[in-house]
Amino acid sequence: MCNDPLVRLLIVDRVWGQRQKIRNWLVQGGYSASSVIEAEDGVAAVELLRQMNFAVDAVLCDWLDPRVDGAAIAREVRRLAGAPVDFIAHGTFDSRAREAALANGAADVIGLPIRPELLMQKLVGLEKRRREANPAARPSNTAVFRALAVDAPSEKPAPLSSPLWEALRRNARHAEIHAGTHVPVGPPSARLWWVERGTVAVKETRDDGTEMAYRAGPEEFFGEAPFGGMGVQALDAVAETDSWLASQDAETVRRTAAAAPFLFYWLRNLSTTRLRAYSRTGQSAERGLSGTVESLPILDLLQVLHGARRTGVLRVDGREGAQFIQFVDGRIVHAEGLGFTGETVVDRAMARTTGTFEFYVGPEVPGVRSVSVDTAGLIMRGAQRAARKAAH
Repeated sequence: MCNDPLVRLLIVDRVWGQRQKIRNWLVQGGYSASSVIEAEDGVAAVELLRQMNFAVDAVLCDWLDPRVDGAAIAREVRRLAGAPVDFIAHGTFDSRAREAALANGAADVIGLPIRPELLMQKLVGLEKRRREANPAARPSNTAVFRALAVDAPSEKPAPLSSPLWEALRRNARHAEIHAGTHVPVGPPSARLWWVERGTVAVKETRDDGTEMAYRAGPEEFFGEAPFGGMGVQALDAVAETDSWLASQDAETVRRTAAAAPFLFYWLRNLSTTRLRAYSRTGQSAERGLSGTVESLPILDLLQVLHGARRTGVLRVDGREGAQFIQFVDGRIVHAEGLGFTGETVVDRAMARTTGTFEFYVGPEVPGVRSVSVDTAGLIMRGAQRAARKAAH
């Protein structure tokens, strides 16, 4: 990769307006206008890369356009450069096309329409992987995006834990829906739906009049709002491709959420993210906190949530797995993860030095209560352990 402090990005797209839109996002995010270059097809892209001696931070490429042909560019660049160049592929992907892009040279994939905050997150992800592979490398301009990525909606939330997926999929109903066919969703709150294979276009109207139109792909939910405590008046879903869908009855979903409150907040977070990204009325939704443990230690984060009297669930992710800590008015009432429940989970979370976190804002959810110790006491105990560790 380029060691020049002026990081370069190449946009490859035959549509001039799309190139300009991406360019503007990048410049607003901190890139120098002179460091963003463009090509309208594959031939021009390879020639530009050759002239630059392949010194680019990333190539943003309309992967599926025949005039661009991202896979062909990636093969030619590998042959000429003798070293990998990071490609971010964009286009309308089904699951097979996505897998093919990743297998044929794309480092990451982003669907259409491109959302600027998601593009920025993808660039941050590329930088993070390069830094892990080469700790001595200087940070790129994508470091500017970190502040923008903190509260940005993800393409989809972090995956559900295996036990929760198993609980939802147990005795689930399946249906094969052909392209162009309406999905028989029935009353909006009757069943929770997700896509196993294919793509579904969804239109949703909530009780407050908010209208949304979004797309759900493999392992993505739709019609989940009622299960996150939000009312829905109307829900219409049409298969864009031949699709294999699954659904679970409302009572099973509610029982699962009562046993694992994180599920409720996970679905609620998905719905509020969609509200921000796809609302036609421009209504705002309350944002939670998200970031890295390195930038905000869990001990400090717990103090923030406790002092602010927040209600919701904190998810902490790392190589070992995920931990979930439930708050009600700033009090920790339940924690689960890595085979444990209760105070042990909180103690282990505070001891983490790496990983990511996200706080899902939401109302109190009745159910398991595994933590009875005063939250201030838990935090003080964690601070004392941290002080002893620092002293040694």
